[in-house]
Amino acid sequence: MKATESRLESSIEVTGTLAAEDQVTLSFKVAGRLDSLAVDLGSQVDQGATIGKMTSTDFVLRVRQADAALQQARARLGLPAGGGDDVVTVENTAVVRQAKAVLD
Repeated sequence: MKATESRLESSIEVTGTLAAEDQVTLSFKVAGRLDSLAVDLGSQVDQGATIGKMTSTDFVLRVRQADAALQQARARLGLPAGGGDDVVTVENTAVVRQAKAVLD
């Protein structure tokens, strides 16, 4: 066979991991569950862009729970449930009424 001149393709196979130039760690100020996530791992995100949305159910339930605790405290103090009057009359508190009932 006659020798001929030709180009050789040069390639190198390597194994490794690509690292991003800039990285950010995200966290929430409150605990909760994600409803949707708008980006994927490794996606580039612009400043001010929405990354994800939290489910509001947990927060709504916490507000209802706090309101129920407030109404219980108002009832123990003999205050009306709707608010408006915040003057505590000692004779109307649950503890005093219970003690009076036992005494009677």
